[in-house]
Parts: sequence; C-alpha cells; structure tokens
Amino acid sequence: MNLSFRVASFAFGLLAGLTAAEASEPLADEALIQALQQGGLVIAFGQSEATAAHLESCTLPRVDRAGLEQVSEAFRRLQIPVGLVVTSRLCPTREAAALAFGFAVVTDDLEPPQASDRMSAHLGGPVPAGENRVLMTQAEVLRGVSGLGASDLQAGEAVVVAPQEDGSFRLVTRLSVDRWVALSGGIKVQRRAEAV
Repeated sequence: MNLSFRVASFAFGLLAGLTAAEASEPLADEALIQALQQGGLVIAFGQSEATAAHLESCTLPRVDRAGLEQVSEAFRRLQIPVGLVVTSRLCPTREAAALAFGFAVVTDDLEPPQASDRMSAHLGGPVPAGENRVLMTQAEVLRGVSGLGASDLQAGEAVVVAPQEDGSFRLVTRLSVDRWVALSGGIKVQRRAEAV
C-alpha cells in the first residue's frame, strides 16, 4: 500500500468517524486538505445579506468579490475537485457562484426564509466520489440550519460537512477566507472597504 493511499485513507477515516462533539475540534491542515482533495464533502458558503441596492444592480460588494477571488484561487492551488455547484436565484449569490466557480445550478431551495429547512437535504445528500458539492447561499440561511452549529457564522465563511448514509451530515470544519488563503499557502490580497 503506497503512502499517498494510506494518507488518503487516514483522512477519510478521520472524517467518517467524526461525532458532533469531535467536529468542533479542527482537523490538522494536512488532513483537511487531503479530505477536500479526496472529495465526497459539501462546502456551503454563506454570503453577505444583500442590500436592496445590491439586489437591484446584481453586483457583489467589493469585499465579497475579493474574498471569493481568494477562495477560488485556494481551490485551484489545492486542486480541490468541484462537481455540482448550487446557488439561489438571488442575483448576488448567482454572481458569487459564477465568480468563484464559473458555473452553478440555480434553485429556490437556498433562498431565505424557507431555505434553512431545505438545506439539510443538500448538506446530507450523497456526493459522488472524487468531487465536492458547493452550495452558495446567504449566511443567514446557514445560521438557521438545525445541527450545523453555525449560529455565529460570518458572511463569507464556509462550512464543510460530510454527508452520512442516513441522509444526515456531520460538521467537519468552518473556513473563513483567511483560512482558505492560509491552507493554500497564498498571500491575502488587501481588501478595500466599500462605501454603502
């Protein structure tokens, strides 16, 4: 058995054996990177709540745009496989998905206020081997998901979960833009504050 297979098996075993309590303990960076590269996870991003002006103009605030560009670069550098990307019909989340991943399937399942109830199916649904599912919604939606432990989720932060055979999910970790940058060995781009 070669070393890379053993490391991948260890990382997968580590994820498969997580309990809710253990999920609050962060994975070591190497194990987390291995798990993300192996696939089978759901990565859900919570974007800023859009203002009326952003909804009408369908543009992202500069701070969100800069963060998404850094996350996109982290996925590229770390060679994290992405399969299905799902976003809400709201203009800012569609634009966020397009900016970070280039494509997305649009659904009303991820729109507030009903989205928090429907998110469990997206978080716990099976993910094909060798890819990760990405969900792009608003932070408020993820904060309301029962069992996710994301009531204090910040805009731009992502939650990573491992779907379970029974349709439930286990929290693997939460990742801020800064943590994505650190994992990929990148240099954080200075973000300018945007006047609203």
